[in-house]
Amino acid sequence: MLLSANVEEMLLAAAKGQLTPGSDVIHLARSKEAPAPMFEFHWGFHTSLLPGNGRQVLIRHYDAEPEDHTGVIFGLLIHRKDVSSGDDGAIHAEQDDFITAAIETCSRCAEGGWVCS
Repeated sequence: MLLSANVEEMLLAAAKGQLTPGSDVIHLARSKEAPAPMFEFHWGFHTSLLPGNGRQVLIRHYDAEPEDHTGVIFGLLIHRKDVSSGDDGAIHAEQDDFITAAIETCSRCAEGGWVCS
């Protein structure tokens, strides 16, 4: 419930324009592969309720902003970024897999007229 509340709080902050460009939200460089500009939200969630070697959970959320739907943001994928291994190569590879999935979702939704299922 705490994680859901944190995600909702961050989405409200995004809707109000309260996120910091370049740190809280960044343009997704690989979005040139997608049919719409995409952005990555960087969120941290602090908790002592989750197991592991740290108290911070990193959350990544990808969205698309199609130019033909001004003022609309399509949420594509949200995931927990696991950095517990300390292996930068493995961390980046897993992150790339999630980005690829978000781009594929974006493409599938665009093909369907932005009616996603």
